[in-house]
Amino acid sequence: MTDLSQASSKPISVRRTVIILLVAALLGLFAGLAATRTTVASSQAIAVISIGKPNKDGFLEEPFSLIERIKSTGFATTVAARAAMPDLTTLLPARQYGGAGALEARTLREPTLIEIRVNLPRAEAAQKAVAAVMDQLLADHEMKERPLTDSVRSSLPLIEKGVSQLVESRDMITKRLGSLPQDGQTDQEIAALRSALALTETGLSSLVDSARALTVLAVDSRKTQIVAAPTVMTTSGGSFYRMTAAGTVVGLVIGFLLLQLFPSLFRARSAA
Repeated sequence: MTDLSQASSKPISVRRTVIILLVAALLGLFAGLAATRTTVASSQAIAVISIGKPNKDGFLEEPFSLIERIKSTGFATTVAARAAMPDLTTLLPARQYGGAGALEARTLREPTLIEIRVNLPRAEAAQKAVAAVMDQLLADHEMKERPLTDSVRSSLPLIEKGVSQLVESRDMITKRLGSLPQDGQTDQEIAALRSALALTETGLSSLVDSARALTVLAVDSRKTQIVAAPTVMTTSGGSFYRMTAAGTVVGLVIGFLLLQLFPSLFRARSAA
């Protein structure tokens, strides 16, 4: 009888089978525990911000540029200082910048809406970090918006004053034209007054258009604002048990596959 036929004729060892299946189940359990370690110890803080618009067609900052900027090391350093959490300098930046990638961001259905997530071990730290991110974005966009706001605020009074002066000049010219006799002796003065009136009307129309454009700009502009305050999500205990149970089951399945593929491992040894 050949060695192969002798091995196949040996009875399967129940003890060896139980031991191997038990080891496979334990290995699966440990794998499940390892997989749940980061999930159980992690909290995720989520907030949504709406990017401001200086007019109906533009953004204070392009959404995708904003997303890349807040993943940078420079932004993380600023946020870390604002939150008084030095670890954020290395935790928040994306992995391509040498960070841990704790900060994630994406656009929602509307391009102006940006969802920001911060993943940290402790819930209070995650919430504090995402709040600092939002505050920093608001401060950055306020600085971007300030020149435009200041320009509108300073220009409108000047334009309104100019409109008032031109209206007064127009009324005076119109009144003077109405008071001149139509006897041909004042034709030169009338022509000069009519020319001045035309220039006044043109200047007045231009100023009125400028005032209207600035008013529309002020109405269409929108500040960056938080539309969803930071909330924290943590992994429930149920997911921990599900993952460890799944790991155990997978280990058992692998053990049974070994039984089918390598039955010689489970056969009893021959007596000496």
